[in-house]
Amino acid sequence: MSTTLSSCDDLRIPPMPRTIRIAARPRASTLPMQLAAAAATGFILAWVLTRFAIG
Repeated sequence: MSTTLSSCDDLRIPPMPRTIRIAARPRASTLPMQLAAAAATGFILAWVLTRFAIG
């Protein structure tokens, strides 16, 4: 066994393993569908709030 300090190469932090990209850029074909779904959800939420919560 050696009593000397380890070399600089031994002190490197190993790279993190690649994980699944959860926040990957959505394809351009899904953007219109997401926009339509968001608009419909917003309209339904506004209708429910005005119908039952406000008045």
